[in-house]
Amino acid sequence: MAHWNEYNRFSGELVHVPLEELARCCAGGSVGLPNGDVVAYDEAFVLAEWQAAGDRLDGYILPWEDGRYSIGIRYGSEDADYLSPSIKNLGLVRELHARHSAATGVTPSP
Repeated sequence: MAHWNEYNRFSGELVHVPLEELARCCAGGSVGLPNGDVVAYDEAFVLAEWQAAGDRLDGYILPWEDGRYSIGIRYGSEDADYLSPSIKNLGLVRELHARHSAATGVTPSP
């Protein structure tokens, strides 16, 4: 379900993806916490980080004409109300984009 699609200037070009699936594209490695602990930067950590922004989140993949992708998490109606996480698994982003594009009838980019 898209909560913020009408506020997203790329709404006609992006493909919505469930947050749990999108988190898999960003997880990997470890992260240091302010207390000095180092923890896994896994899917659960990524989701918790995103969910700190709000309880109504839209996850999406935005394809670019040159074959690159951006992913985003929109949490509000203001232009700056989105997160732009780093992609750690580009192959999975491509796979999710193709699968969710087909499910919604959107033609996938190259």
